[in-house]
Amino acid sequence: MKRLLTTFAIICSLTTFGQTPQEYIESGLLKTDKQDFKGAIKEFDKALKSDNLNKEAYYYRGNCELNLGDFKSA
Repeated sequence: MKRLLTTFAIICSLTTFGQTPQEYIESGLLKTDKQDFKGAIKEFDKALKSDNLNKEAYYYRGNCELNLGDFKSA
């Protein structure tokens, strides 16, 4: 029983404190505003790792890649 409660507590804490794709996107947009395009791309990649169908993350990541001159990736 103790092991079950410990496992439940760990799972709850991981799901409660984990970032959502939208939070990663917001973080990426803040970095974009500061011209930190490489850092923003990392945030958008995290969003896509959580939700690989997130169109916003693809769009913003592509814009950052354009700003860096990486036309092939964009």
